[in-house]
Amino acid sequence: MAPPPLLVTAFEPFGDLASNPSEAVLARLPPRVAGHPVRRAVLPVDSLIAPAQLRGLLDVHQPCRLLLLGVAPNRAALCPERQARNLLDFRIPDNGGHQPRARPIVPGAPNHLPTTWPLDPMLEAAPWGDAPVRPSDDAGEFLCNLVYYHALRIAPPTTLTLFVHLPPDDRLAASRKGGPCVPLGIQTPAILAMLTFGLGDPAPAP
Repeated sequence: MAPPPLLVTAFEPFGDLASNPSEAVLARLPPRVAGHPVRRAVLPVDSLIAPAQLRGLLDVHQPCRLLLLGVAPNRAALCPERQARNLLDFRIPDNGGHQPRARPIVPGAPNHLPTTWPLDPMLEAAPWGDAPVRPSDDAGEFLCNLVYYHALRIAPPTTLTLFVHLPPDDRLAASRKGGPCVPLGIQTPAILAMLTFGLGDPAPAP
């Protein structure tokens, strides 16, 4: 039996961001790691479209792992998110012009959903070397958190699911004329190390 795929998603740029490093990292991932095919998708920053697209991707690929990537422009480290919150409170409109404020993603559902990834063992092993990685308990209140919450609700127990917020890369930092920056050459191997943690084989070089 062929190994099940790994699904990795990113987001398009939004707001005043000229680029999104999650797209750049996604484009640098190899087609196969640790024997598993890697399926990739860039999700729209649209709260009405992205959840349905994610559901379709899960139905089609039936991955054993789902790694969701997004950008946190003011963070200086890669941040694996421990949980998603049942909250929509957009500071700015999404790319579809939607701006829900102070309301639940799913009325009556749990306030928080924890990651199903082996996060604590991964943090203890720190397979990413010297890359700056800091776990977070706050996935925000925008599309990243929205998609993460939906993913944790709908993914089957056999699909380990994690969201990682990325800091600005070289290109985004240059367009913003300063602020935090972690080069793609550091971010991509770190994401590969997370994606392959516990699969048995070391992550290949990017």
